[in-house]
Amino acid sequence: MIVKMKHLDLVCVASDKESTLSKLRDLGAVHLDLRSAVGESVAAAKGEAVDAERAVRLILKARDGKEKDPLEIRPRTVAEVLQFETDCEALKTEAEELRRTIAVYEPYGDFDPALAKKLLDAGVDLKSVADIPEKLPEVRLSEMKARIVRLETLIAADVARLACCDEKAILRQYPAIADKIAFEAAKELMSEAGSVACVSGWIAGRSVERLREVAHSEGWGLLVRDPAEGEAPPTLIEPPRMFKPVKVLFDGLGIAPAYTEADVSVPFMCYFSLFFAMLVGDGAYGAIFLAATLALRKKLPKSWFILLTVFSSATVVWGLLSNTWFGANIPWCASWPTVEWLADPSYGNMMLLCFTAAAKWVAGLNDLKDLYERVFFPKNTLTAADAETVAMFGEGEAAFLIDGSWKVGYFVGNHEDTLEDYAISYVPGKGDRSASEAIGGISMGYFITRKAWEDPAKREAAVEFVSYLTSDDV
Repeated sequence: MIVKMKHLDLVCVASDKESTLSKLRDLGAVHLDLRSAVGESVAAAKGEAVDAERAVRLILKARDGKEKDPLEIRPRTVAEVLQFETDCEALKTEAEELRRTIAVYEPYGDFDPALAKKLLDAGVDLKSVADIPEKLPEVRLSEMKARIVRLETLIAADVARLACCDEKAILRQYPAIADKIAFEAAKELMSEAGSVACVSGWIAGRSVERLREVAHSEGWGLLVRDPAEGEAPPTLIEPPRMFKPVKVLFDGLGIAPAYTEADVSVPFMCYFSLFFAMLVGDGAYGAIFLAATLALRKKLPKSWFILLTVFSSATVVWGLLSNTWFGANIPWCASWPTVEWLADPSYGNMMLLCFTAAAKWVAGLNDLKDLYERVFFPKNTLTAADAETVAMFGEGEAAFLIDGSWKVGYFVGNHEDTLEDYAISYVPGKGDRSASEAIGGISMGYFITRKAWEDPAKREAAVEFVSYLTSDDV
């Protein structure tokens, strides 16, 4: 189910701002929208996260190709790892400059520049007896090459030190860094007015009483209300216990129902398991996936272990129902009713199963079929090309046209005199299906990356650019 949320406004003494946020964090029931926080403290905390990620990448890069070498892994701080890399880059820069110098002076051979300078100062015409450069090097060529060897040894030592760093120790710091970013963002959003500070957020309805008790003991002012019209509370999903792992799948796919929508976690997990099984389509592969999942059960997070076990088991079951094992059939189950039903050479039964699983698509197609049979569509609907249907609408032979914004240019160029006769509308709803501007998903759009949105120097420009692209002037 989707948990009912309440909006809250909390007021505290400004001097207790940090302790108030700490207690709210410990309570673990209040949601704050931290996306708009872009201050220096937040940027500094995010910088720590960036440095930690960079340190891990440097360690893994240094260790690449050394998997078989015996390494003495030691925990290092992020600052130490980055310093190793800075030292290594400085040595590489020096080595590269020295190689360029060697390339300049190598044609002249290995001579002593100090002796050459002494002879030139004494008036000896060396150019008449030897080819020497216009500008003498600081040291002789052999010393440069020896320095290159020493630099390469130092570079290799720095790379080895990086390879021996414990990246897991840095990865374990990530939760603390993420918590610090959230804390600094919350502190920035907590506005002050004189001696008091206030913050707004959301809380699950069932946690309100617990918050009231803490607020009473801490002396906070608290205002709790239902969401107002137009507000968008955060979505807190609580599926039934056996379906809770689906939340990990939602997070991985980056999807979640809106607060006002229905909780689809249970049907989603069921249909996704069926989709996974049909997509793999082979019981033997499902058995391999299941064996690998069980072998890694101690390394996998619990939710992922449960999900992979369910998906793999569903694939094995599908292999039994369809009698498919490494692409071959097993004789002892070839006569099973499900095997014979799914083996229909016309694929009619398979299509029936797919459409039954997608009941809403079937309902939508039936609606279209009903409209077609009632002659709301022209006779050539099933054979007409896109250009024909657009032309029919432009000539007034069709009442409506479902198409994208890219068709606007066609009507401006071909039906300029009748543009005022056209209007744009949502596709009408029916039953529990609301009116919508999207049919079957979104195929195009303009998006702002999270990196640009969280960068105060880029956010305004990005919003202005997208606003321009979606304006009537474009």
